[in-house]
Amino acid sequence: MTAVTATRDLPDARAADLPARTTCGRTLILQRRLHGGRSHVLHLAHDAGTGEQLVVKTGGDPAKLRHEARALTALTDRPGLPCSRLISVTCLRTDDAPRAQTALLIAYAPGHHPRAAGDFHALGRTLATWHTAPTTRRWENLYQPPARLLRLDRSFAAHHAPDLTGLLDTLLPPTRHVWTRTCLVHGDPSPPNTLIHDGVAVLIDCENAALAHPGLDLGRALFHAHWHSPTSADALLAGYTDLQPLPDQLAAWTAAAGIHIAAWRHSHRRRQGVLPWSPALEQARHWAGVSMI
Repeated sequence: MTAVTATRDLPDARAADLPARTTCGRTLILQRRLHGGRSHVLHLAHDAGTGEQLVVKTGGDPAKLRHEARALTALTDRPGLPCSRLISVTCLRTDDAPRAQTALLIAYAPGHHPRAAGDFHALGRTLATWHTAPTTRRWENLYQPPARLLRLDRSFAAHHAPDLTGLLDTLLPPTRHVWTRTCLVHGDPSPPNTLIHDGVAVLIDCENAALAHPGLDLGRALFHAHWHSPTSADALLAGYTDLQPLPDQLAAWTAAAGIHIAAWRHSHRRRQGVLPWSPALEQARHWAGVSMI
């Protein structure tokens, strides 16, 4: 499988054409904003020196940018994984914002978000590829304790869905320190964080990448795919099982995904464009009652 480098090719109406300078010696023209980036700002940019097109990711929490940089650096150990490719971490200055800000420079390629069943099949294969990639010592700093990964979800459930807190507890390992099975997970493989390029699903926005249980990824992908259509959900699972068996407790992981999405929407409910949180929680309860997976 060939590695593909990509980000969202969904420009909005605001043109920028704003000169920017980096501490790594590049002069960039920020051409336009790109959709996406709930916590950060994405620009399509042109390198005035090399003519290269790339994506500039700035704003938001610098710690998350640093974590994504560590994740993308670790992913260079596995060049066959379909994911974004980091060019460099730098500081960026523009004429209208002279104060330097941390920025990631990421290689650019066009693509579209999953729409058809075949797109979700490709996403399933990509997740299976991530989950079977041999880990290296460089990836150890991506480890997150299980309780920390589920902390937001459990706190939200305790207040808004106490009947689901027990389900979340079943996903924690007995020692609460490490799952028996861990692998590299993207952390949020939703359609907005996926691009289909030449039939391959490319995962972008890797700021939540971690060493964790594969159900964390597949549950979230399945929740979104089923929301799109049952056919898309079936295609996702078929793509995954083309390469490896489904993880255990997948229905519970899918319910946990709904709780996580509801928790995020609730905490950002005053932000413009954020969807209501209660439908996601309703679907989480649906998945909590599914026993066939």
